[in-house]
Amino acid sequence: MTTTNGNLVKQDCIGRIRFRREQRDMLLDAYEASGLSGPQFAAQHGVKYQTFATWLQARKRQRGGYPGLPAPESGTLVLAEVEGFSAVARDSIPTLEIGLPGGVVISLRHAGQAPLVAELLKCLAEGARC
Repeated sequence: MTTTNGNLVKQDCIGRIRFRREQRDMLLDAYEASGLSGPQFAAQHGVKYQTFATWLQARKRQRGGYPGLPAPESGTLVLAEVEGFSAVARDSIPTLEIGLPGGVVISLRHAGQAPLVAELLKCLAEGARC
């Protein structure tokens, strides 16, 4: 352990500073009130930006800041593997094909179809009638 600005700071075996939950929350509150960018704030407070960004993401997830994604405690997130993007389809129209379990293939030929397919996949994941 060492001190920084009169505060007791815990370090791990390779010298990284370990922050308690209360310290992280105080830093995140200060950041939200500061008006600084994330990298600027992290540098001022001696925190690696990647670590700071992870804290921000966790806080945003806890507060429901990612609409459309289930909260961690709400259930299982179902992911589908997307295979085979063909820049030029048989008839020279760019196509994105999404293969679903069971052999169903969804082909998107226009970016405007993406919201419809997203809604369909959401319905299928929830087991609702579409």
